[in-house]
This record gives sequence, C-alpha cells and structure tokens, in this order.
Amino acid sequence: MASDKKRDDIRRTTRIIQIDEMLRGGAFVGMDELVFKFGVNKRTVERDFERLRDEMNACKAQAEEVVKAELIYD
Repeated sequence: MASDKKRDDIRRTTRIIQIDEMLRGGAFVGMDELVFKFGVNKRTVERDFERLRDEMNACKAQAEEVVKAELIYD
C-alpha cells in the first residue's frame, strides 16, 4: 500500500514538473492536451495546477521574507 502511494506521489510530481517546464518554455498548455498526454482525468490536472500554484505562492512568500529580513537587519 505505501509503495502505491509513493508511486502516485512520484507520478504527480513528475506531471507537475513537466507542466511547469512547458509553461516556462512559453507553450500554451490546454487541459485536453494534458489529460491526453498524462492519461489522467481533468480533475487530476486541475489538482496538479492547484499544487503548482500553491508551490509558487510558497516560494514567493519565502523570497519576500528573505528580502524583508535583509532590509531590516542589513
């Protein structure tokens, strides 16, 4: 059971990385294209986008905290 969850996590992470690379490369990424490419349903792709967005927001928040700390203490 645990190995199935780990495998699913790896697949999800791989999809998110590939979506991120497509977007950073300037590609238009359509929902139907992603559903077909990854062999998953629409809701799975939506969750992948939600996770990607959340990760990006977390990175942004961490960067803002670092900048604030440097401005205050330097």
